[in-house]
Amino acid sequence: MKRQNLTSFYLEALLLVVIFVSMILVLTGVFGAARTQSTQAKRLSQAVTLASNAAEAVSAADSEESLLRLLNENDNALRITDDAGVTAFYDVDGSPDPRGAFRVDVSWLPEGTMTGTLVSSVIQVRFDGDEPVYRLETLSFKKEATP
Repeated sequence: MKRQNLTSFYLEALLLVVIFVSMILVLTGVFGAARTQSTQAKRLSQAVTLASNAAEAVSAADSEESLLRLLNENDNALRITDDAGVTAFYDVDGSPDPRGAFRVDVSWLPEGTMTGTLVSSVIQVRFDGDEPVYRLETLSFKKEATP
């Protein structure tokens, strides 16, 4: 009788250990997935902020050269030679950095109208050269100066 009680005790203890190990494995997976999603959310949030700032620069600029001057801090921006636009680089905190992880591509496509110029811009934010994390399309009207 004593032997059967001891066997039952060991079986219950073994079952509890298996349940605890299973719970630990499941929770480790959940926390690992949460960390990954948190990192992705931080990148997306930073990308939205950078795209918004670039859209404001497009709105404030009256030419592609002035857009370059507005985005250029610490020599982090340069003109795209094969296409109309500007590329700027930022670190993970959003500070201008020529070797930054975030790359913001801003296109500048003007279209003349009778009363001014309509500038179409596509802003793409990439992280470490990957696919775009965020994309924003914007239009800005530049009224012609009247004499």
